[in-house]
Amino acid sequence: MKFTKNFFAATATALMFVATITILASCTKENDVDTLAAEQAAYAIWAYDDVINIANEAAKTQTGDSLILYKRRGVCTTVINTPGKIVVAFGGTNCLCNDGRMRRGKIIIEYPSQTFGDSGMVHTISFESFFVDDNELKGNETFIYSTIDTANAVVFNVTVDGEIDILDSVGAYTFNADITRRFAQGAFTPQYSDDVYELTGTGRGVNPFSNNYAFSIVAPIIKPVNITCKYFTQGILEVQPQGRTFRSMDFGVGDCDKKATVTIDKKEHNVDLR
Repeated sequence: MKFTKNFFAATATALMFVATITILASCTKENDVDTLAAEQAAYAIWAYDDVINIANEAAKTQTGDSLILYKRRGVCTTVINTPGKIVVAFGGTNCLCNDGRMRRGKIIIEYPSQTFGDSGMVHTISFESFFVDDNELKGNETFIYSTIDTANAVVFNVTVDGEIDILDSVGAYTFNADITRRFAQGAFTPQYSDDVYELTGTGRGVNPFSNNYAFSIVAPIIKPVNITCKYFTQGILEVQPQGRTFRSMDFGVGDCDKKATVTIDKKEHNVDLR
């Protein structure tokens, strides 16, 4: 068979095209250092979980009083506690709380019973211009006290249909999650300082650029309820943005600090938690 110059030219062009695509694909994978999806998912899990802490304390607070965990050098909250409904008002301007975070707006907790915390009862949380560090939480959250497990720990199920509008970002991202919240320590003591929660579950959402993401908690995330601790201290979260590989976020070995490690394609990246 006789090969023309055009054949060789076309073959060379095709090979160059394949090589270019291979190199670009390799570079895209190698240069994938985008930790934002993991950071946003972690923040959303923390923010909506923190709201349940607020609801639990508010349920034990008399109308007109303020929350112990969420005040600092003054009163940040006013609680209105009536059968079937609790309103926690942080006010219209930012208030610095004990955990070092700024909050404003209202959280409304409703439940179809005379007693907060009844087993099997759905508690529904909604928001009215509620901000944490100038990030607005929207949507609805429900939680159900379900069982006491074999280790004598209280377990309840959390469902979130939410949206977070991040300060100085291009827009909001949605957050939908099904979380199991296990009261691992301190459930049967009067003080808050010894409370420790373990979180497991999965979720998904859409970022401000209309790209989907999904996440799974592959090692229980630990959250102590401590006046001075505002971060997760242990656990591993896997997040997969649309069209990209999994990101694995490790929250550490128990220290209450803002440090976490995100691994992408076997490369570790140090990040600061929000």
